Amino acid sequence: MKTILCLSLFYFSAILLKAQGCSDAGVCTIGNFYANHFAVAKKRLHKNEIDLSYTYGTHLKDERFYQPQLNYRFLKNEKTFFEIRLPVSIAKNTSSGISTTGIGDITTTYNSKLAIKKKHIIDYALGLRISLSNATKKDENSNLSYPMTLQTGLGTTDIIAAASYNLCKYLSVGTGFQVPVLQYNKNQQFLFYNPGFGGVLGDGYRRRPDALLKFTGHYQAGNFKVNGGVLGIFHLANDYYNTVDNNNNFAGKYVLENSKGTTLNWNAELSYAVTKNCMIGILYAEPFKTRTNIPDGLARSRIVSSKLTFSF
Repeated sequence: MKTILCLSLFYFSAILLKAQGCSDAGVCTIGNFYANHFAVAKKRLHKNEIDLSYTYGTHLKDERFYQPQLNYRFLKNEKTFFEIRLPVSIAKNTSSGISTTGIGDITTTYNSKLAIKKKHIIDYALGLRISLSNATKKDENSNLSYPMTLQTGLGTTDIIAAASYNLCKYLSVGTGFQVPVLQYNKNQQFLFYNPGFGGVLGDGYRRRPDALLKFTGHYQAGNFKVNGGVLGIFHLANDYYNTVDNNNNFAGKYVLENSKGTTLNWNAELSYAVTKNCMIGILYAEPFKTRTNIPDGLARSRIVSSKLTFSF
C-alpha cells in the first residue's frame, strides 16, 4: 500500500510538468537539497566533482537572464561533502537595450546526513550566500541605479539551511530557510512622486527572509534519473527601501507592499550518467503562482538549465 501511495504521488507530480523551478534567492538549489549529482550515489570512488552549467531565464516580455556557473564539491566521505557555487550573472532588458554582467552571489555549503534511525536519514545543508555587489550598477549619465532586475547580486550575505527526507522510494519532502544577516545593498530608486508634496528617494533595498517547502518525485532506471515536483517559497515579510531626505539623511522606511507572499512552482529534471565519471542533465521550470510584488529581481516566467558534471 505504501508503494502504491508513493507511486501515485510521483505520478501526480509528473503529469503536471509545466515544470517550475526556483524564483528564490538560493536556498532551493543548495547542496543535498538539489543534488542531482554523483555525490548522492551509494558507491563513490572519487573525492571531487565539478559542474559546468548554463541557465537561461525569462520574465515578462522583455527581461532575459543568462547564468553560466561553476560548482565544485569536495567529498569528504560517504555522508559529507562541501560545495561552492560561482555564477556569472547576465541580465538584459530587450526593450531598453540595457544589459549588465558581473560575478553573481557566491554560495558555499556544508552537506551531510543525520540518522534518526537506521532507515530514517535526513539530508541537510548549512551555508552562506555571499553577494560581491551592492546592487548600484547604473548608466554613467544617471544618478539612480538600474532596477534590481538588472543587478548582478542581491547586496546581502545570507544564512541558508535546508533538510530533506525520503518519505518512500519515489518521493521526498524538504524544507529550508534563508535569512539575510548582512545587508549592504545601496540600490537607489526614486520611489514616489506627488506634485506639491515632493518625492521619496530609496537608498538601500532591504530583503526579508524566505522559507521553503518542497515535494519531489524521483525515479531512476539504469543510467537515467528523473525528478519532478512542486515547490513553495514563502517570503515572510514585506521588503522595504531605506529612504533619505534632501540632505542625504536617513528618513525612515518605504515598505514595498505585497512583496510578502507565496510563490508556487513546478519543476522537472532529467539526467543521464554517460560514464562513471560524467553526467549530463537538463532542467525546465516555471511558476504557476507568484507573489504580487517581487522587487528583488528574482522573478522568472520560466528557466531552462543544462549541466555537465565530472568526477575525479
